[in-house]
Amino acid sequence: MHGNGTFFYAAGDRYEGQFNNGQMHGTGTYYYANGDQFRGPYVNGQRHGEGFYTAANAETERREYSNGSRLSQ
Repeated sequence: MHGNGTFFYAAGDRYEGQFNNGQMHGTGTYYYANGDQFRGPYVNGQRHGEGFYTAANAETERREYSNGSRLSQ
C-alpha cells in the first residue's frame, strides 16, 4: 500500500493515514478497539516524533516517540 488508506487489525484496532511500501509512514491516527487513539507521525511503521494520545474518556496528552519508543511521560 502506498499513499493514504486504512488498515484494519483482527483485534478491532485500525490505522487511518499515510503509507509507504506497506508501512505506516507519515501522519496518521491509530484507533484502538477500546476507544483510545493516537494521532501523530510514523516513520517506517514506527511512531516517531510528537503526537497526541486521547483516551476513550477524552483525556488527551502529548507524547513523543523515537523509532517507536516513548520518550516523554
